[in-house]
Amino acid sequence: MKVLLFSCSPRKGNSETIVLTLSKMLNKKKVQTEIVLLREKNIKRCNGCIEFCNKNKYCHIKDDMPDLIVKLKEYDNYVFVSPNYFNMPPGIFKDFIYRTSMLWDLGTLKKKRASVIVVGADEPK
Repeated sequence: MKVLLFSCSPRKGNSETIVLTLSKMLNKKKVQTEIVLLREKNIKRCNGCIEFCNKNKYCHIKDDMPDLIVKLKEYDNYVFVSPNYFNMPPGIFKDFIYRTSMLWDLGTLKKKRASVIVVGADEPK
């Protein structure tokens, strides 16, 4: 089994700590893992040209997403760890999600498994 772990925070913090801990735990169980720190990737915003991406089966934007698309195709299991900013994921995670739209249209992610861990804190009331 192989698991692709994503830290979806724009900064180093709790999300990354959880991803590193999960990787160590899974490796002890003989599960192969790879970690992607979205904060280290150049992911440009989707400009909404879905007709182009879905028709041509690739995105014309030049950044790190083509390499991430290859990884998403290679792995069957994903874990996304993200902070919660005002009850939403951070922009970098949303940009990543938007840029995977052609994979959904192609059915590439149909039989894949994903888990999402959301990290947040608030003052007790």
